[in-house]
Parts: sequence; structure tokens; C-alpha cells
Amino acid sequence: MEDALANFRVPIGVIGVFVDHPNSQGGVLKAVHALEKYPGTVGRHDPDWHSVFGCEADVLGIDIQSIKLEQEMFDCTVEV
Repeated sequence: MEDALANFRVPIGVIGVFVDHPNSQGGVLKAVHALEKYPGTVGRHDPDWHSVFGCEADVLGIDIQSIKLEQEMFDCTVEV
């Protein structure tokens, strides 16, 4: 996770992750870029404090869709 954060902060490429989706048993592939660590708000408890988020698809003005990246997204999967 830390390597991904260090290497993909600027749009030099994307990380492909599968995320749960109600219409697909295996999930859907999302391309995530511009990773950043959420700093939280001073004096306020936030469950996402220091979590890593990335932008999904293109960033158009203030219409930004983001995905929270979890450490298990970087784990190896079983062979298919």
C-alpha cells in the first residue's frame, strides 16, 4: 500500500482493482489513479483518517468519484 501511494500519486498510470458490485458475482474492474492519504479533520474523530483513496475514471470539475483502497486489495489471490 505504501509503495502504491508513493508511486501513483501523480497520474503516471493506474491501478486496476476489482470491487464488489450487485450485478456481478466477481465484481467489476475499476481503474484508480491519483492516490492520496486522507488527512482527516483536526479535533474530530474520523474512521477514514489516514486511509488511502484514489480517483476512479476521469476527474471532471468537482464531479469526482473515489474509491477507498484497502490493504487486502494488494494481497495475492488464488489461481483461477
